[in-house]
Amino acid sequence: MDIETNNNNQKNNLSVPQVFSTRKDYYWKALSIYLIILSAFLLIKESISNSKIIHAVYHPIIIILLLFIVITFGSLIYQKWFKQELILSIDKIIFSNRERTRAIPWEKVLKISLIRNPFNKNRTTRLIKLKISKYRSIRINPSIYNNERELLRTFYQIKTILKK
Repeated sequence: MDIETNNNNQKNNLSVPQVFSTRKDYYWKALSIYLIILSAFLLIKESISNSKIIHAVYHPIIIILLLFIVITFGSLIYQKWFKQELILSIDKIIFSNRERTRAIPWEKVLKISLIRNPFNKNRTTRLIKLKISKYRSIRINPSIYNNERELLRTFYQIKTILKK
């Protein structure tokens, strides 16, 4: 009786679809590091050579750093625009982005595997694998989504409810 009550509580928690969006903090961190390195290099270059900042801009290292900054900023804008999300509900999983939405009902999922990291002492989950057919599976990396622990907890709940 206690197990049935716990199972009903888990179903009630999943009655509202949960939305997990992708992280973008990597881009902000990389962008800030590149800008700090660029400004430090410009300060050192200008203090040593006493030349104008215009001449320092044509230095190959500065051009490469500016290229990294532009590429990282472009990637950040693209990821913000793409708006990739993972939506979990009690009856299906939805992979959504700005261009298309793909829904997979849980009935089509043959097996849910939560693969742990064997080398980490905490044994954190590094991959979620959904087996759709004999030859087809979907791999979800929980670390690329915001609120990773909530995502893993939700998948554990779905796995216990569906017994897969």
